[in-house]
Amino acid sequence: MSNNRAVFDTEAFIAHYFDEPGADFIDEWLDQIYNGEIAGFVSTATLVEVRYIICHIEGVAIEATDEYVEQVLWTNFEEITPNPRQIAEIKAEYSIALGDTFALATAASLDARLIVGADDDWEGPIEDGFDIERFRSEPS
Repeated sequence: MSNNRAVFDTEAFIAHYFDEPGADFIDEWLDQIYNGEIAGFVSTATLVEVRYIICHIEGVAIEATDEYVEQVLWTNFEEITPNPRQIAEIKAEYSIALGDTFALATAASLDARLIVGADDDWEGPIEDGFDIERFRSEPS
């Protein structure tokens, strides 16, 4: 794993946005990305999930998420769409949600660490085969 690259899963952004447990950990990573100490990446699918989750929880229109997503990208995150074949290979091998598959494929393609939350999709062989770091151990 490249020690200077990180990919965030949806749960990391949601924890940050709603100031949930683990948000302080995410703030530290965001500071490092903003300061150029590490490179930050996010899959297109993750940004889609962030938008609709915020809309659903807050009961707002999709336009209300623009500011947050623009802030994330302004913080030096690069939006990536991983290779569709790699996404399909990961999805076929592991029983994880499609959005998680996009995040994992993004991290794998960049040899980056994937920052995830307490989702149990990340346990077992998937955790052993990839560079995954949890920012919290209990769901919010």
